[in-house]
Amino acid sequence: MKALQLLLSLLLALFAAVPGTALPQPSGKMLHASPEEIKKLNIFLSNFSEVFMQPFTSSNLNNSEMIRFSVAHNYQNRERLFEKLPDDAKVRIKASHVAESAQKYFGRKIAQHQSAGEYEYRNGYYYLMPASGEMQQFSQATQIRHLGGNRYAVDVNVYAASSGWVGSITGTPESWQRESGEVPELSYKMKAIVAKNTGGDGKAPYILLEYIKNQ
Repeated sequence: MKALQLLLSLLLALFAAVPGTALPQPSGKMLHASPEEIKKLNIFLSNFSEVFMQPFTSSNLNNSEMIRFSVAHNYQNRERLFEKLPDDAKVRIKASHVAESAQKYFGRKIAQHQSAGEYEYRNGYYYLMPASGEMQQFSQATQIRHLGGNRYAVDVNVYAASSGWVGSITGTPESWQRESGEVPELSYKMKAIVAKNTGGDGKAPYILLEYIKNQ
């Protein structure tokens, strides 16, 4: 538990150090969403917190950040897409799957495939070294404002739990205690600007337009 608390402290320091990420409180009508819509939001937003997505505004989201998210997201949720290489500790995923995830979650195309962070790009594939045993992070929406059209501002609590935690990300402290005996800690708060998707065809229920630390 001490290791988890130390990691949380380091993560909070990292977010505090990101310049220019404070977002003014948006105007807009407070929305009382249904439990089903809140659940959709929690699951959607957890896709970003679980891979430690860095803050961004609509003007500074770049190729590298979209690539880092998309590779990590696929490894967390679609591990079957990764190929294990003979005589190599690394695994790889086709760039087309990475581009698909960027379009799905950000509504943007990757302008150019390139190495990003710990992920190496070569000949149409992204390579990474598998990891395990990391702590879990997930998100819960606490307040929603309708900004007009299909755009919403969402206040988000990001929680952290141990790698072996088995609770539900849409649960409550009471249900977490019952399910696993561990109540995840509030790690930090974010503010997300999302646009609602109305079509089907495998699209996410929202796309993420901005993701800013909430002061």
